[in-house]
Amino acid sequence: MAITPLSTPPSRDDPTNFAARADTFLGQLPLFAEEANNLQSEVNLTATQVASNAAAASSSAAAAAISANVVIAATSYKGPWINLTGALSTPASVWHKGQYWTLLQNLTNVTLTEPGTDLTKWAPLVAGAAPAVTIVTDTVAVPGIRYLFGASNVKLTLPAALQKNDYFGFVDLVGDKTCTIDFNGHKFRSREVSIVTVDVPFAGGNMTYEDSTKGLV
Repeated sequence: MAITPLSTPPSRDDPTNFAARADTFLGQLPLFAEEANNLQSEVNLTATQVASNAAAASSSAAAAAISANVVIAATSYKGPWINLTGALSTPASVWHKGQYWTLLQNLTNVTLTEPGTDLTKWAPLVAGAAPAVTIVTDTVAVPGIRYLFGASNVKLTLPAALQKNDYFGFVDLVGDKTCTIDFNGHKFRSREVSIVTVDVPFAGGNMTYEDSTKGLV
């Protein structure tokens, strides 16, 4: 918004025109103040919109990155790196040290190149972007997967051997309190447990293995 220019202000050096110019100048000040306030409001609104657009763009970019990483992990997931041997070719993603990694180039022996130690061969994926798998029959869990119970009376069994930071997620999509989790000898938050029923309809949760004393937390 443009501000209307003020007229020539009065001056004591020009006493002949002082009164007329003073009356005109002072009469223009209310409009000047109104236009200045309106301009400030427009500036504030524009700044807010710019910030909002930037935040939305950043959020969209982050969501797109997470979505892309989920697709990569879900379509090429090979399991925990520690369990792999031999050659490994792209595309491939693994779980190691509490996060996902994607393979950048083919390996003749995957055991010789640990994710996190050679960033020319492995790149980290977004932390927490766990691939989701719907299960309708009894399933042995793989670390790094978020399991969705898609049918009644389904049991998810944790692996017998776990490493620190191995992650498991679950969501009950059925809600009839018949799905179970078999901890397979592991503790849950330092307590001895065996088979736990998901007894809250449509409940979900995340667990990460700490050690043999605390178990999954």
